[in-house]
Amino acid sequence: MLESLAYRSLDHYARSLLTELKMLYMGQNNGKLYMSLRTAADRLAVAGVPVSKTTAKKAFDALLDRGFIRASQVGSFDWKQGTATTWILTEYPVGETFPTKDFRDWKPALDPADRARLVLVRVHDLRARAADQAGEAKRRDEVPER
Repeated sequence: MLESLAYRSLDHYARSLLTELKMLYMGQNNGKLYMSLRTAADRLAVAGVPVSKTTAKKAFDALLDRGFIRASQVGSFDWKQGTATTWILTEYPVGETFPTKDFRDWKPALDPADRARLVLVRVHDLRARAADQAGEAKRRDEVPER
């Protein structure tokens, strides 16, 4: 998931919100992860610097757009009662249903300049990984046998 293009396209607020939602997941409660905009804004605050509900909404929208989460039940607030939206992490199963991992199919809708930049970042990552693997193989070859 961390290597997916969808994850790499997220800003730090959306990545942090995904982490906060994952902290609510206890193995059997996917689809019952309650988090409101206000709670999300509170959890995204860093070192006492508040985050607005607008920023939290943008983070939720990014996670929804890229397929990391989907709403199980949309929350509503009226004068009688209020319920927060319950979320599903698509990475994990819901009951007996297999995880959909919708983020794997996400493709950016980018202009050509942004698309080229992302391709260069990906190529750089692949080259760095290949260099790391080559370095590990070389070190293994240099280790004397007993």
